[in-house]
Amino acid sequence: MILVTAAMAGELQGLMPPGVEVGEGLISLAEDLFVCCLGTGKVHSALSIQECLHACAPEAVLHLGICGGADPALSVGDMVIPHWASDADSFLNPSLGSREPVPMRSALSHPWGARLARVVSDAAGGRPRDGCGIASGDRFFTPHDKARLFGSSAWNGIAAVDMESFSVAYVCERRHVPLVIVKIVSDDSEDRRPKGFSRFMRTQAQRLAAVVHACRRLAR
Repeated sequence: MILVTAAMAGELQGLMPPGVEVGEGLISLAEDLFVCCLGTGKVHSALSIQECLHACAPEAVLHLGICGGADPALSVGDMVIPHWASDADSFLNPSLGSREPVPMRSALSHPWGARLARVVSDAAGGRPRDGCGIASGDRFFTPHDKARLFGSSAWNGIAAVDMESFSVAYVCERRHVPLVIVKIVSDDSEDRRPKGFSRFMRTQAQRLAAVVHACRRLAR
């Protein structure tokens, strides 16, 4: 059974039946599929994912949504599959103390996780960026923030930024639950964004739903 999570309801809407909106809390869509809107920020997402893991004991977690691009090679609409997650706040504000990146090796060794890049490539209509990192922080990242994260030799490979992936990865790693993160760039390294953001979100929600359905077929 797969638990699918995202920070915002709109990121999960592509999975819902027509006319049904994503609500709060854990939602069962099928015997093998639960979804949950975690809320934004590291604290909300950490608490919510912990509650979800306790409630439904999934075989794996698939964390979806939009992200900011830190790698200048990424464009709006590109898909990213990070292999580790880092705490951006501890890097951008060293007084908070250093925290090591959280690897997601367990996800990559999962029977369907190992083949996810090919599946996402098909769903995305092109090869996603994988083998990189994502950094999370309780802030909106400026182009300067993104450039610092991407250019740091200590954090080489940070391609994307968001507000939740580090917390989700941290909890899943401590609970020994396989995790795969799939993100779509909504703002690039120069903070360029799509026109008509609501339409953009609806389109990306459908792309993310296609990834979920492909993973379900692999997991069976």
